[in-house]
Amino acid sequence: MIKITKRRFLFIFLAVVIFITASLLLKQEYVVPIFMYHSVREDNPEGSKLIVSPKAFEAQMRFLVKNSYNVISLTRLAKIIKEKKKIPAKTVVITFDDGYRDNFLNAKPILEKYRMPATIFIAVDLIDTKVEKSEYFVDNSQFMSMDELKSLINSEFIDLGIHTFSHEDLVKLQQQNDLIYQISDARKFLEEELNCRIDSFSYPFGSFDKRIRSIVVQSGYSVAVATNPGKDYPKDDLFALKRIRISDKDSNPFVLWVKASGFYTLLKELRDD
Repeated sequence: MIKITKRRFLFIFLAVVIFITASLLLKQEYVVPIFMYHSVREDNPEGSKLIVSPKAFEAQMRFLVKNSYNVISLTRLAKIIKEKKKIPAKTVVITFDDGYRDNFLNAKPILEKYRMPATIFIAVDLIDTKVEKSEYFVDNSQFMSMDELKSLINSEFIDLGIHTFSHEDLVKLQQQNDLIYQISDARKFLEEELNCRIDSFSYPFGSFDKRIRSIVVQSGYSVAVATNPGKDYPKDDLFALKRIRISDKDSNPFVLWVKASGFYTLLKELRDD
């Protein structure tokens, strides 16, 4: 029989207490990873972080399936948070900003193949337009047409959200009427055009403040996503959910595992501090 001295027993006891305490504290920092994509296409001569190749995107989806991640829709996550239910382990949410046509042509078939739900946030003024050169959008891009958006209404895997009318930085808008136009009227317009209900909103550039958040709430959305609003907004704020940008480089299994861990947001906030 192995004898345990008082000193050794105390050491083991303290180690267990520290381990349990650290585990509980870390658990409190867990944030459901909401992946943020933009464009999914082959050509990326400038190395834009907003572009993921179809090959890389499929590798990332395959990783999630192979490793048994629980991929759910954004509105489903919002419902779980609102009802204060336990979030299933290894939960991940997939979102796209802007409404690039390559989401329809390249991302949608892959999402359907792997049965992955996703939300695409539409900048309404960009519907059926082309962008040759832009500071904010992927160069040489085309955006989805209204007919393509209509074909997504009954999709089993794609939800649509609002990304304002014109993709302006909302914080720079001083007039309340301008904010209502970009947030509420954009929703009403697209709902009427598509004859459907839209429940989610994405802040352009991830930029917002309390007055903007308030208008989003008053407009009847059930959830809104930013990028990384920091520690001022709790992880379960349904109108300031934090997201993680995904790029081509995240096809590396270890990197993607870190970003899907639920603690990557904590690492970013510690780095920013």
